[in-house]
Amino acid sequence: MVWWVLDSSDGIMQQVARESANHLRQLAIPEEHVTSEVSYGNYAMFNKPLGIIYRANVPRLKAIKGAEDPTNVSWGWRKV
Repeated sequence: MVWWVLDSSDGIMQQVARESANHLRQLAIPEEHVTSEVSYGNYAMFNKPLGIIYRANVPRLKAIKGAEDPTNVSWGWRKV
C-alpha cells in the first residue's frame, strides 16, 4: 500500500500510478496476460468509469446504493 501526507501531492501520485499501470500493461499485452482494459474493480485505476467495471449492472447497483444507504454513509474509491 502506498500513501502520502500532503494533499498537494495528490496529482503527482495519481500521475505516477497511471504511468506505472500503463507501463505494466504495455509489458503484459504482448505476452497476452492482459487486455487493454481492466474490468475487475480491485485492479482498475481510480478514474476508470463505472460502466467499464460493472457494465450493465450500474443502474441496479445505484438503485441498491440509494435504497440501502440514502445518506451516503458508505463511500469509497468507487462511488456508485
